[in-house]
Amino acid sequence: MNNKKVLIIIRGAKPLDHFKSNLLENSKKLILKKLSTKKGFVKENYLKLAKYLSKYYDKVLLLKWDGDIIKNPSLSIPIQELKQLLKKLKNVDIDIIAVSLGGYILEKALQKKRLNKINKILYIGAVHNSKQLIGGANKIINVYSTSDNMFFFSNSIVEGFGNFVLKGKNVINIALDNLTHDSLLQNKRIKQYGLKEKSLYELYKNLLTKS
Repeated sequence: MNNKKVLIIIRGAKPLDHFKSNLLENSKKLILKKLSTKKGFVKENYLKLAKYLSKYYDKVLLLKWDGDIIKNPSLSIPIQELKQLLKKLKNVDIDIIAVSLGGYILEKALQKKRLNKINKILYIGAVHNSKQLIGGANKIINVYSTSDNMFFFSNSIVEGFGNFVLKGKNVINIALDNLTHDSLLQNKRIKQYGLKEKSLYELYKNLLTKS
């Protein structure tokens, strides 16, 4: 795979299963509604984005992980899986999309390692630490929605308050308007001052493929 361009997509946590208890299920729906999400990202969301971007890469890889944080709350499985994948692709130009909790997985996998082959990292509504920028990445792009309560809640819980905006010479922060957490992986139309792109997928493609 030498001299090829590869995109890795790191998923976030999978939606919680349906509770048999009506009380628990209704409570879950109420909490998710307050967090601007109906259920979260399902696998189909990642597959659609991967298909859209596949024409711009030699290979698009979804990190092998089912997103089950109930079974594996430590996230050791996807972190180790990502480390192994990056070892295999050490001579390849790599772009990475980290979605939601996928941002945390990415940072932990690269915590003690510099990989100079990473071209761009695109965070989408992702959990990240503003003080732990990934060395070796040419550009880091942080896309989030100001209406995404799940994004702000998750960052506050996992990384601490104030980690919403990233800082650094190679960092771009893009705050979108009026998009829920779930919407960030759907090809929604966007009308926002300063953005010429007509849809989310077009925005993500341009951020990754244009210098």
